[in-house]
Amino acid sequence: MATKQVTLPITGMTCANCVATIERATKKMPGVVAANVNLSSERGVFEFDPGALSEQEVIARIEDIGYGVARAEADIPIQGLHDDRDGVQRRNASLRCGVHVRHEHVHALRRRRS
Repeated sequence: MATKQVTLPITGMTCANCVATIERATKKMPGVVAANVNLSSERGVFEFDPGALSEQEVIARIEDIGYGVARAEADIPIQGLHDDRDGVQRRNASLRCGVHVRHEHVHALRRRRS
């Protein structure tokens, strides 16, 4: 069985009991292999069989028991691109920081500078 692992930012936790509640509730789901929630980082790592269950179902279960899962998309304007190499370097740096920069935005900024 090939498993999938996802890390989810969980909101609304205040104590160790919250952690235990989320872990217990998700581990009971068919297809969940492991659930490890960390209060201080406000993240949960869930490993599951994608044939039996989806990431959305894990998120729905967490929300059903009263917690939140932060989901957001942001467009961040990039300034200071002087040539193609700058765009690639900034894109790579943003990916290391966990921020996704869409390739078309880099090209659009280059065209504006020309």
